[in-house]
Amino acid sequence: MAISSQSISLADTFIGATVDPVLNGVNAKLDLFMENLHDVPDINFFYRSTQATASCDQGRSSVVTVRCSPEKSERGELSVPSWRPAGTCDGCTFHFLWESASTCPLCTEDDYHQIEGVCKRGVQVKERETTHLPPCT
Repeated sequence: MAISSQSISLADTFIGATVDPVLNGVNAKLDLFMENLHDVPDINFFYRSTQATASCDQGRSSVVTVRCSPEKSERGELSVPSWRPAGTCDGCTFHFLWESASTCPLCTEDDYHQIEGVCKRGVQVKERETTHLPPCT
């Protein structure tokens, strides 16, 4: 039996990014990865390569799902489904999950509210504290 291998582009055209699981007929298949445990929605980046092959007559596509993971480093981790080490179920659509702390929302002025503080030398001091909104870094 002869075996051959060749490099083929998985993505050369950016289709778009959305929190929706499907864009232009490409399905992110989020059930391939562990459930998102944070209140921040995943963002799916969709790519396509129109280069047809014998097994993928419409070309190949790739989905990179970006997930807020405060427990990961800023650089994060890129992974494929654990039971699909090649990142694909059908050889035509490839799925990647990028978990990173840098994808979490940053705190803004709206994440703070003033509370009354203690009196210092007869003057009440206003203090700032963060509210308990979705994770921000």
